Amino acid sequence: MGYKFHTDQTIEEPFFREMAGQFGGKDTGKKVQGHQAYLVKCPCCKRKKAIFGMSKHRNTFILLCPVDICTNRGGTVLHDIIKNYGDKSIQKRWSEARWQTTYTDNGWKGIKNRVPYEDRRPKDKSFKQKMDLKTETSFIKMTCESPDLGCRPTDPSQLS
Repeated sequence: MGYKFHTDQTIEEPFFREMAGQFGGKDTGKKVQGHQAYLVKCPCCKRKKAIFGMSKHRNTFILLCPVDICTNRGGTVLHDIIKNYGDKSIQKRWSEARWQTTYTDNGWKGIKNRVPYEDRRPKDKSFKQKMDLKTETSFIKMTCESPDLGCRPTDPSQLS
C-alpha cells in the first residue's frame, strides 16, 4: 500500500537526454545497445572524456568515465546521476515518473470514528461503588481469600 516502483526505458530516456544536455553532451554517432551514446563532460572530474549511454544489461542508462581518479570510473547509473548531480526540479519529476501511487479514489475515506460506541464505553462508577470495590480488594489482600468463598466473614467489621 502506498507507492509502487515502476520503470521502463521509455520513462528513463527523456531524463537521459536531459542530463546528457546538462553535461554538454555531443552525439557520438554510434549506438550503444540500440540507443544513442553521448560524449559528455564528467560531472565529477570535469573532463570531457565520459560516455553516457545504455548499460550492458539494457535496463538503465549509465555514465562511464575512463579517468583513473574519477569516482564515476566503474560506471554510475542514471538514478545516481540524477540524485547527485541533477537539480531539484528534475529530481522531483524523476521520482514522480518512476513511483506510482496505489491509492485509488473509489469511495474509501479511511477511518472516520475512532471513539468507541456508547454501549461499549465503560460505565462511570459512583463514589459508593468505588469505595465498595476498594474495601473488597483490601479485604482480599489482608485475608488472602475471596469473600465469596464463605470460609471467612464477608463483612470487614467482623474480622476482629
